[in-house]
Amino acid sequence: MYHDCDDDITELAKVLLSHEPFVSGITPLQLTEERFGSIPRYYIECTEDRAVTSFIQRKMYTETPCEKVYSMATSHSPFFSKPKELVDILCSI
Repeated sequence: MYHDCDDDITELAKVLLSHEPFVSGITPLQLTEERFGSIPRYYIECTEDRAVTSFIQRKMYTETPCEKVYSMATSHSPFFSKPKELVDILCSI
């Protein structure tokens, strides 16, 4: 999750972040074209992510097409490892 982050950031992340509830991963979604389909989607691919592999990321953004896919050479946590680059992408959206 943080292999490209400074050690102090990694320690901070351990304090600030917590586990996600598992129920969000198993609850069926009810998506409609009217609502979900009307929202423009963008994807930021983290090419060095060891938590969500490139194969899985590609599957996510091809099965739910996006306006644009951005790529960053970062771990799962670009907000810690390359915050400026991430902000630049977000501002361009």
